[in-house]
Amino acid sequence: MNLVETTALLGSALAVVTDLKMRKVPNWLTLPLMALGLFLAALYGGWSGFLISLACAVGALGLFSLPFGLGWLGGGDVKLLSALGALFGWPGLLWLTLYSALAGGVLAFILVIYRLMRARALWGQLRLWGTSLILWFSQRRTGGQPVPLLPLLPVTKSVLREKYPYALSFAVGALLTICFP
Repeated sequence: MNLVETTALLGSALAVVTDLKMRKVPNWLTLPLMALGLFLAALYGGWSGFLISLACAVGALGLFSLPFGLGWLGGGDVKLLSALGALFGWPGLLWLTLYSALAGGVLAFILVIYRLMRARALWGQLRLWGTSLILWFSQRRTGGQPVPLLPLLPVTKSVLREKYPYALSFAVGALLTICFP
């Protein structure tokens, strides 16, 4: 493992710890990580490496400003992804984004199941979905009144509104980017 990969993993691990503890990824971590990524790109790739790394960092910052603006991601998450983009460059940023999205989907599913189990609402929600699926299929055959396909219990709605630690997805994405470039 080279210095860039080690830096990405250590920075991601620190981000996971702070995100899990404080629910934020602080600037004291993301900004030096981005600067180090740009420095290492210049060190190993000269001006062209620096410019590619800078383009990846700015591109990630610009691309993920939309989810930030919609409230889907926090500012620290966007800066962490930008810093990792500076470290991985291109096409590493592409793989990082894809792996992070896949990891985020799996981890979000696990987290929702865990939170529903903690709230003792998982089985009630599954029973509600099962009943609504049966009613949905039966009303389609008989032409009866429309039934919502997957209604949510009030507790499930509150669980889905809880924050998700995206740094964990980015750390898994970074690890997968290193293992499967």
